[in-house]
Amino acid sequence: MADVVAEVDARELLVQLRLLQNLVDRKEIVDAERKAAKMMMEKGRDKLISTLIGNSDYLVDSFTYRLKKGKFAGVLVGFARPGGNVAHLVDRGTRDRRTKSGANRGKIKGSRFWTSTKDQYAPVAMDEMMDAIDRAIRKINGRS
Repeated sequence: MADVVAEVDARELLVQLRLLQNLVDRKEIVDAERKAAKMMMEKGRDKLISTLIGNSDYLVDSFTYRLKKGKFAGVLVGFARPGGNVAHLVDRGTRDRRTKSGANRGKIKGSRFWTSTKDQYAPVAMDEMMDAIDRAIRKINGRS
């Protein structure tokens, strides 16, 4: 194994870290997060509609996203309540449910609409955001 030695000017490193800290709330980054969230919502909605058996307009209309700010900036994509209350049941399904008195409440076969959407399109959304971050860093470094 080769030893790697890197010499870095501490002041320059601190300047670059401050630039990255300010980068979190930049317009380009927020736009990229919003674009990635909308793409995930669109793909999830399409997958849900293609797997629906019955009527679930409330669930279809409940897709939403929220931009996080501050130290843990990012974007959350999911379902608004009360329409999205059943999203986990439709996605994952349930086993046969019986009450204490023995009444049968049925079971739901999961369509895996959201799980497969996350697995398939989350890396694409992450790549879009990373490209936006790279462009913003190059833009900042080009000015100095």
